[in-house]
Amino acid sequence: MVRKTMVGMQKFASNLQDVIQSTEDTGNHVADFYEKLEEALADDQLAMMPKTEFQEIIAEFNDATEVYEANTVKLQEVNAPVKLMGLYANFKKHYAEYAVACRAMVNAIDVEKQFVDQQKFNAAGDEQENQMDKISVTMQKMMAKL
Repeated sequence: MVRKTMVGMQKFASNLQDVIQSTEDTGNHVADFYEKLEEALADDQLAMMPKTEFQEIIAEFNDATEVYEANTVKLQEVNAPVKLMGLYANFKKHYAEYAVACRAMVNAIDVEKQFVDQQKFNAAGDEQENQMDKISVTMQKMMAKL
C-alpha cells in the first residue's frame, strides 16, 4: 500500500511539474510575439504590420493555446493525493479556465482581415491574468501541504 501511494505521489508530482514547466516555457516563448502585437495595437499600426509577421504572431498564439489545452487534458489524467484533492480540483478548474481565456484571445483575432477585436482581446487578457493569479495561489497552497 505504501509503495502504491509513493508511486501515485511521484506520478502526480511529475505530471504537475511537467505542466508547470511547459506553461512557463510556452509563456516565455510567446511573450515576445504578444509584445509585438500589443505595441502595434497601442501605436495603431496593426494595418501597417507585414501580413507574414501578423500571421506568425497568430500562429504562435495558437500553438501556445494548444499547449495549454493539452496541459488541461494532462491534469485530468492524474489524481491528486487525498490531502490535495480539493486544491487540485481548484487548480484544474483555474487552469482549464486559463486555457479557455487563451483560446478566446486567439478567437478575437481575424487573420484574414488583419484585425483584432480589442474589447474581446483585452477581456481575454484580463481573464488570463485573473486565472493565472488563482493558479499561483492554489499552487502555493498545494506546495505548503506537501
